[in-house]
Amino acid sequence: LEIIKSDLDALHAKVAQYEAVRARTIIIPSMEIELREGESYGGMALLENGAPSYHLILLPGDESMNWADAMAWAKKLGGDLPNGQEQALLYANCKKQFNEAYYWSNTQHANGSDCAWDQNFDHGLQDDLIKSASGRARAVRKLTI
Repeated sequence: LEIIKSDLDALHAKVAQYEAVRARTIIIPSMEIELREGESYGGMALLENGAPSYHLILLPGDESMNWADAMAWAKKLGGDLPNGQEQALLYANCKKQFNEAYYWSNTQHANGSDCAWDQNFDHGLQDDLIKSASGRARAVRKLTI
């Protein structure tokens, strides 16, 4: 019985060691991403725990318009304006594909319905801008992992 208990304790220790390693392991599923004409790969968005969530695809087109028109324009293209996390990812990976200007996000400012968040592709600052102002727009689509 003591030998079995000792073997069981050793097995529990190995399971605990495996679980500790597994908790620090991020699995990235393999997938092929076919880009349509004019699209660019923007990168992989992560969940708060660091696990992969989706791939971000930057759609072609670069327009100047107010926020409401930009939201409708992106939807017409079959995409959406990027959120703040996605804009930061695009700034890191695709900056050369943007003008040095402010680009609308799809996120309304929490403290004012007349403002929405934007990303400056000149210096990287994210800020809010009044929705009626003219800002630039780029649309994205997402491929869930």
